[in-house]
Amino acid sequence: NWTTPGKHTLESNRRHKLRQTHHHSERMSSKDATNGEPAPAATDESSVDVVVDNKEKEVEKETKEAKAVEKETPTEEDPAAKRMGGSRESLHCMKELLTEDAQAALDTEGDAEFDIGALTIEEALLKFNTTRDGISSEEAARRLEQYGHNCLPEVETNKCLKFLSFMWNPLSWVMEMAAIVAIVLSNGPEPFLFPTEKFTPYTGLVGGARQPTPSGKYPPPDYPDFIGIVILLIANSAIGYYEESKAGDAVAALMEQLSPNCKAKRDGKWETIPAKDLVPGDIVTIKLGDIIPADLKILEGAALKVDQAGLTGESLPVTKNPGDEVYSATVVKRGEIDAMVHATGVNTFFGKAANLVAETEEHGHLQAVLSSIGNFCMGYIGLWIVIIVVVTLAAYKWYYRGMIDMVLVVLIGGIPIAMPTVLSVTMALGVNELAKHQAIVTRITAVEEMAGMDILCSDKTGTLTLNQLTVDAPSTCGDFTGEDVIQAAALAAKREGDPDAIDKCIHEAAVNQGLNFDKFEEKFFHPFDPVGKRTEAKLINKEDGSTHYCSKGAPQVMIDLAHNADEIREEQEKIIDDFALRGLRAIGVAEKKGDDGPWEFMGLIPLLDPPRHDTKQTIEEAQRLGVSVKMITGDQVAIGKETARRLAMGLNFHNAKVVRQEFVEGIPIQDIVEEADGFGEVFPEDKYRVVEILRHINHGPFGGPHVVGMTGDGVNDAPALKTADVGIAVADATDAARAAADMVLLSPGLNVIITAIIGSRKIFQRMKNYAMYACCTTVRIVTSFGLLAVVWQFSFPPFMVLIIAYLNDGTIMTISKDNASPSPTPDAWRLKEIFTLGSVLGLWMTLSTIIFFIVIIYTTWFDTLAGTPPNPTIKDDSICYWYNLLEVQQLAGTNTYAANAPPVGFSAVASCVGITAASTAAERAACASDLRDTNNFGGYTFAALNGNAYVNNNDCLSAYAATYGNNLIGSTTNAVIYLQVSITGQMVIFSTRARLFFFMDMPSFWLMGAFCLAQIVATLLVVYADWPFTAIAPIGWGWAAITWVWSIVWYVPLDIFKILTYWGFYGNPWAHLVEHKKMLHMALNGGASHMGSRASRRAPNSRAYARASHARAVARASRKK
Repeated sequence: NWTTPGKHTLESNRRHKLRQTHHHSERMSSKDATNGEPAPAATDESSVDVVVDNKEKEVEKETKEAKAVEKETPTEEDPAAKRMGGSRESLHCMKELLTEDAQAALDTEGDAEFDIGALTIEEALLKFNTTRDGISSEEAARRLEQYGHNCLPEVETNKCLKFLSFMWNPLSWVMEMAAIVAIVLSNGPEPFLFPTEKFTPYTGLVGGARQPTPSGKYPPPDYPDFIGIVILLIANSAIGYYEESKAGDAVAALMEQLSPNCKAKRDGKWETIPAKDLVPGDIVTIKLGDIIPADLKILEGAALKVDQAGLTGESLPVTKNPGDEVYSATVVKRGEIDAMVHATGVNTFFGKAANLVAETEEHGHLQAVLSSIGNFCMGYIGLWIVIIVVVTLAAYKWYYRGMIDMVLVVLIGGIPIAMPTVLSVTMALGVNELAKHQAIVTRITAVEEMAGMDILCSDKTGTLTLNQLTVDAPSTCGDFTGEDVIQAAALAAKREGDPDAIDKCIHEAAVNQGLNFDKFEEKFFHPFDPVGKRTEAKLINKEDGSTHYCSKGAPQVMIDLAHNADEIREEQEKIIDDFALRGLRAIGVAEKKGDDGPWEFMGLIPLLDPPRHDTKQTIEEAQRLGVSVKMITGDQVAIGKETARRLAMGLNFHNAKVVRQEFVEGIPIQDIVEEADGFGEVFPEDKYRVVEILRHINHGPFGGPHVVGMTGDGVNDAPALKTADVGIAVADATDAARAAADMVLLSPGLNVIITAIIGSRKIFQRMKNYAMYACCTTVRIVTSFGLLAVVWQFSFPPFMVLIIAYLNDGTIMTISKDNASPSPTPDAWRLKEIFTLGSVLGLWMTLSTIIFFIVIIYTTWFDTLAGTPPNPTIKDDSICYWYNLLEVQQLAGTNTYAANAPPVGFSAVASCVGITAASTAAERAACASDLRDTNNFGGYTFAALNGNAYVNNNDCLSAYAATYGNNLIGSTTNAVIYLQVSITGQMVIFSTRARLFFFMDMPSFWLMGAFCLAQIVATLLVVYADWPFTAIAPIGWGWAAITWVWSIVWYVPLDIFKILTYWGFYGNPWAHLVEHKKMLHMALNGGASHMGSRASRRAPNSRAYARASHARAVARASRKK
């Protein structure tokens, strides 16, 4: 608790505080006038005393008024006193030491708004009841409960809306429209009632007068199709919702590893805690590369440089001094300092701004590709709908009910309704699989870019090398010794907290040499920043009180710092070059004595950073995958070259200065950058420039621009990571680098990047396989049933197309877990190839269906083998044909229609009146003629339809009478065609997923199992199902077997057409085979190649793509010269 100070002490403290406040106000005013840099006070002491006396009077007056109010009002606990833990009286005494603004701020409730900038550092600490040693763990827990977590509240998507979102896309809209058509527009006359005008050799159901059913009522709405479409939409949405949610939860759990942490003082000790657990009053430390976790008030230390561009739009970093505020979500660009948290979560400046800004939806390239595929399918369907409507209504005089049925068939069968679900599930499951291999994707569409990446710009330190530095023998300058150089460098290094690799190795070297640091007291430390490229420490020698400054950093910077730079430059640069030729990185060291003494260059410390043991093999792997690796390093060009030599990389290196030019010796900078194997001595803006140039050179995959990946770990890498097509933050990257990256690696080294490339190409291949399958299915179903309708007037039941869609979608969902083989070169959405190949395969499958239809209708080739269907009643289409001939008295012994008609229907009709069908066409005609003469068939039929009794035991006529008025267009034929379309339609996926022959690339257990299950269901359905409502009759095992054999025979040549199509696009596909086998081997071994150099020699074209841009650039450069 606060104690009341004596009167003399109170008076002295109050005057001191008011004087300090006045100086602070003037400094702030001067700071505003000097662009953020504090200016020295220019006010004399007398003027300050006048101001102080005025302030004293104001304070005394307000204090008296407050006491008067206190006497008049009932006593109650002051909220500020309660927060501070003291009595009301002691708080009043304490308030007298504060400025007016500070008193007002202190009186506010905990989370009420106040001007933190009006408080000095001490006042702010007082306001939040904290000290420089932080708060206790118990107090932190209490405040966490009071203020909540330091994060913006996540907008939880309504689960019902998320589920319905799977039905909200153009493809689903078409299906929803089809459902409406089925239930609303299908309530019309039947298309085939009492034909009287003309006949076809097949149905005899064209033309003539149409009328309602004998009961005088129109047929009911098409409830089966309506219900079936709705169930299909719900099933697709349910599967997509479940799989995406499951995969999303798994990825979210892994993303927790990327949650930012920060160092905070709890119980007087520094500890690392999740940033979301910060509370007001916490003391934290922030350093270069950190994303500031909350709104902070800076305590003592050097000035910070903070990038506020994402928050305020300022293009340049802003200087922040002790006492200033820094805001959540901004990035530290220079400096290291302690600060106090004063606002968290939604109470931060960023949190309030985020609540005011509506989040915009980003439509990536993948969305555009899906729209193109959907437009292709819908355009093709629309064309055939126009043809069907015109032909059936204008030429064949169908009533709209029959036309609507055929429109529903092409809509339901042609729309790839499952495409959004399949692709989103494939992407989500693939991203989850990448996360298991230590590659966490933060932007899901980056998988597409990673699959097409053909250039990887890699940082050297920590990615290509171990970043485990060792100190070699120092090179000294003047009278300094090696121990002097090591000690000065160690004094200029960060020794506590989380030092970087250079500071750590230098400190260890100093400790190993037994150097003593105890005699120096550190007064100030300026950490390394990528612009100044050096560190600096101010030290006091405890023995004699002398002041020393030590600094270390980039050799050129340290040489320039020395007072005799021109004298020593040539000698030191020669030593630096010698180190570089040995692959050693040099660190310059300098010191100065006293505040005004000159800087003395002490010498150079060589550091060795060996390459990772697997980097060389990994780079070779990348080249075989068609990815060119370019080294981007801040080290000297000679060091980069030496590292590249050890890694068997190209040695065409340039100093980053060339990137800042438009032409180099008359050669465009684009050619120089594309040809280069690496760049040295780069600054942050140079990395950005290299990536930006490469992204605009149209020598990438398939004639498009390069797809560029960039690795990085520091805040200086963030701009390049952001502009790259695929920004990759390597292990132990700073918060700023992770925030800018599309993918974050949890394991060090380049090998995990190769694993991510292969994994991304697998995901992409699965998506492309499905897209090709979807286009093929659309072309095949729409063309097949369109031709059957407009040429043969064949009307297929829409409900059976729904069954095909159910089984197809259920099977194709498993493609997300298929054993896809990654492409051996960078891949891309080649829509022309997808549409062409889908059309070729679809038309071949269409041909198989049309010829099968002709064979079973116009020939008796399979009758003996297949046998008679188990219940050849009037559900068979040919019965309608025989009935119509009999009814209009057109059947005669020599009638050609009778001779060409299928026998099954005639047998059924003849058996109804006790006539046994003969085996030849002539005998069939004769039997039919006898049937006609008796007039029994027509008479009994119409008697039945009029409600009169029909001949006893004439079951087939009974069924016909009961179901007459429905669209009975050949139930057994419908069943056979359904099975053939179902089998061949799903078999296509095994062809589209393989680059050559389907048997060379085996599918996963899930895909094969789903196919087998779906086709078992389809086969059992046609063998046993007797569904008059959808005109399906059982065909028996004989016809089912014939259909299976026919489908397999026609499937085998499919791969030949596919390979010929690929040949037309890319030339001889056999040259692709060796590379394909090698890639499959690599994929099965997790991305690690075991082929060796001999395999590379066997496939001389394997590196052709990776070297193509290099060869082009060299040729252009030669021409320019």
